[in-house]
Amino acid sequence: MKELQVAEKFCKEAVSNFKKEVKAIWLLTVEKNKEITLTILLDDLNVDKLRRSKIERVVKQVEKKILKEDQVAVHTGFYDLSKYFENVMKGNLVMFSEIRNSQPLYDPTGFFTPLKPLIEGGEIIGTRESLLKLIHNVKGRLAKID
Repeated sequence: MKELQVAEKFCKEAVSNFKKEVKAIWLLTVEKNKEITLTILLDDLNVDKLRRSKIERVVKQVEKKILKEDQVAVHTGFYDLSKYFENVMKGNLVMFSEIRNSQPLYDPTGFFTPLKPLIEGGEIIGTRESLLKLIHNVKGRLAKID
């Protein structure tokens, strides 16, 4: 899949100078018409506004370069680490849905990658998987009650 290779290329080029600031990058969508959507998680506790604008500027330059060289449009969005963690801790189902449907590309600190198996295993209350797990275990629980 060319789009996945382009996404990995984007990660290498966009993160090369910002390894301390970028905590994770994940692939949200891959469109047939050669478009990909990526999300970048920034450590907002260690990034001031000037550094953030520099990161965003470099990301836009890499997007343009990839569009020119590979004919794939890359669309990026940014999350701040503190806000993202707050949404995860509050049980924001939109965040869990996004995690479930995305593919981690860059996660050196291990922030994003462990969440995906927890969601898929039904370990996070309120997600679709946890409800299906609950329904699936009803017979076993009724047998224990009997």
